Amino acid sequence: MIDAWTEDILFKDLTHEENVDYNSFSHFGWEGKDAFALFKFADAYFMGANFLVDKFNASGGHNDILDGLGLPICFLYRHFTELHLKFLIRKFGCSTDSDYKELVEK
Repeated sequence: MIDAWTEDILFKDLTHEENVDYNSFSHFGWEGKDAFALFKFADAYFMGANFLVDKFNASGGHNDILDGLGLPICFLYRHFTELHLKFLIRKFGCSTDSDYKELVEK
């Protein structure tokens, strides 16, 4: 019998010897690098918020749906705005990686 507390792993550090097909699942770094990575994350939050807005609008006035969607919609749009601003700063405000690193450290 497998002990779920010791065998069931959510995150695992892989060694160089382990062969992993990085196209088979989402992983840190899938989105690209530099400013483009921030844009991909921002876009994902925006699409999620728009999906919930569609559900919100199609709810027909049912308060159980409206009450449950309002906060997640605001959360997703807020994170979209934050990441999009970071994308713009990275893309147009910092000419080098060291400029960006210096800005982040402030």
